[in-house]
Amino acid sequence: METKQKVKELDHVLHEILEQVHPEQSVQALNLLEKIATNICNNPAEQKFKTIKTTNKALSQKLFNVDPLFHDAVKLLGFEFDLANDQYTLPDSKIGILLGEINTIRDYRDMAHAQNTGDEKELEKCKTLRKERIELEKQQRELRLDQLKIQEQLEADQKERKYMKKGVGSKANQLKFGANIKTAEQCGIKVSKGG
Repeated sequence: METKQKVKELDHVLHEILEQVHPEQSVQALNLLEKIATNICNNPAEQKFKTIKTTNKALSQKLFNVDPLFHDAVKLLGFEFDLANDQYTLPDSKIGILLGEINTIRDYRDMAHAQNTGDEKELEKCKTLRKERIELEKQQRELRLDQLKIQEQLEADQKERKYMKKGVGSKANQLKFGANIKTAEQCGIKVSKGG
């Protein structure tokens, strides 16, 4: 549930960036943010990619000094700020948040690019794509929740069956009537073995 809330907040922050920041600066900053995210996704074990130093001149100029909202966006992507080292670090436990939001960053970058070029048709196309992606993600979340509920129910059923009495043989197989046929040997008649 926390991830769903962060997605909504990230969507809101990136939308605010589009509204408040000059489109050219937004494109540069979102390109940089997307590059950072892609590097982490391609090399999740590399610690150097999971660290963003706010003292880095290029990062300061193109990302952090553009608007304080970019600090919020970085935090919502799962990064934690280390005040002692003046840097953001992405813990391994939060890589999933970043992975799930690369398309969000790309969508808003494309919208910023369309704003920057003044292409209204492309901007509307990007907004429509974003809405469709949000709806698809919502459907996927609901499907995963349904699958989890089914899985939990199956596990509960298995536990319940584990404590049930073992079944007794079927009553239908125990016939109490009909021909009670015995062999000649069972009746005490000696049968010759041929000879």
